[in-house]
Amino acid sequence: MKPDAFERLAQRVLRESGFVKVEVTGRSGDGGIDGNGILRVGLLSFQVYFQCKRYKGSVPPKGVRDFRGAMHGRTDKGLFITTGTLTAEAKKEAAREPALDGIDGEALCDLLKNLKLGVTARLVETGYLGSGMVRKDLTPAATHPLFRARAARDVHNLPGSHGLDGSQHRRE
Repeated sequence: MKPDAFERLAQRVLRESGFVKVEVTGRSGDGGIDGNGILRVGLLSFQVYFQCKRYKGSVPPKGVRDFRGAMHGRTDKGLFITTGTLTAEAKKEAAREPALDGIDGEALCDLLKNLKLGVTARLVETGYLGSGMVRKDLTPAATHPLFRARAARDVHNLPGSHGLDGSQHRRE
């Protein structure tokens, strides 16, 4: 995902999470601020700046420190959004005043799932028959006759297993 697409995704997540007037300001030379929005909590409103970082690994404390420096004197609240993970040192850095909140890759995936933004969850049941494992996909596609036939064939090959119709299968 390109940086500007990630910033627009963060904008959508914040809007869907209750922020208003969410703007993406990020571009080359943005001074370390990718956007801002207003979070209303009851009678109070908070201006929140956000920074988006695409990381495959861990975010070092310097990333958080640089964002804090960029927002210094502009707002009291910041949100650091990353696809990676925040190191223990980065979390410690985020806790310093003014405190920043972080959304790491795992929390971002949970948000996308809960907000139903491009993520579809499906339930897969796993069970053990004899010495083998059988998966049962509980999505509507799993009830298709071709899927059931393939599942029955796979189960048939397990020693002492039972077919989908309840009949016992034995390996000869």
